[in-house]
Amino acid sequence: MLPAGSNHRRWIIAFAAGLMLIIVLACQNTPVPTATWVPPYLQVSVCSGTAHARWAGASDWTPLQNGDQFVVHNRGEIRVQGEARLCLGDGSVLELSPGTRIELQNPSAFPLLDILLQYGEIVLTAQKASYRIGTPLVSMTLLEVPIQARIRLTEGTTQVKVEEGAMNCTVGEEIITLIPCWEMRKPEGEALYIGQFCATHTPAPSPTPIRTTASPTQPPTASPTSLPPSPTPSPTRPRILRTPTPTLPPPQSPTPTPTPEAPPPPPPPPPTQPPPTQPPPPPTDTLPPPPTNTPERPTPTPDRGTPGP
Repeated sequence: MLPAGSNHRRWIIAFAAGLMLIIVLACQNTPVPTATWVPPYLQVSVCSGTAHARWAGASDWTPLQNGDQFVVHNRGEIRVQGEARLCLGDGSVLELSPGTRIELQNPSAFPLLDILLQYGEIVLTAQKASYRIGTPLVSMTLLEVPIQARIRLTEGTTQVKVEEGAMNCTVGEEIITLIPCWEMRKPEGEALYIGQFCATHTPAPSPTPIRTTASPTQPPTASPTSLPPSPTPSPTRPRILRTPTPTLPPPQSPTPTPTPEAPPPPPPPPPTQPPPTQPPPPPTDTLPPPPTNTPERPTPTPDRGTPGP
């Protein structure tokens, strides 16, 4: 039972204050939702220069200044008037020459970023194999990182130079593996050219980059708006080895090994028991011959006592 009078009011005020304190503490303990994790290769910031961006579904271009950051959620176009550098979250850098236009695309099905060169020149210095590069004639996948590659697209001609690392370049049904100091040029409607543009300090695995034919299931050549759906290179691509091929010494004839002589047979073990003795002859039942009863004849003795008459 509650007390009457002023004590009654004090109990009501204390109860109300305790209830409000419980409500305030419950609100403070409510967890705050955290931001969604974004892969590093989709996090882009402007390191130097200026650029303009237009994202999918938008008609206006948004200016990007030095220090601005953005995330590639689906697809967007980037264009520059002067030089600009884009830094990515994994330490990679994308340099754009004046007048360059590119498209960045996030193919949600694969953990990578597509870079589509529409016009101009870019230099990709990648620390991770999380990027694909495409032009209307060539699609490129990274094989060895870190890699530094220069890609240029002017007047329908695609030029690719590899200064470090290695990459696969797919042209139609042909795959070219470029290693450091090698380049390729593919003009539209003309033959493919492959050559060396600098002297490499690492011996190449072959006199020229390796060229293979894509399998029938190879994805189609990249277009200005799409790249092959598979992020992995074709299983028929050769493996790049950056170490010189060792020279094997001439074979030597084996030295004949003399046949070991057979060891002498071991001596027979000593007998553990004495040899058996010859048993005595069995007894015979032959009786000795009976004695002969021949009577003895007396020997006559001459009579010497009787004298004569």
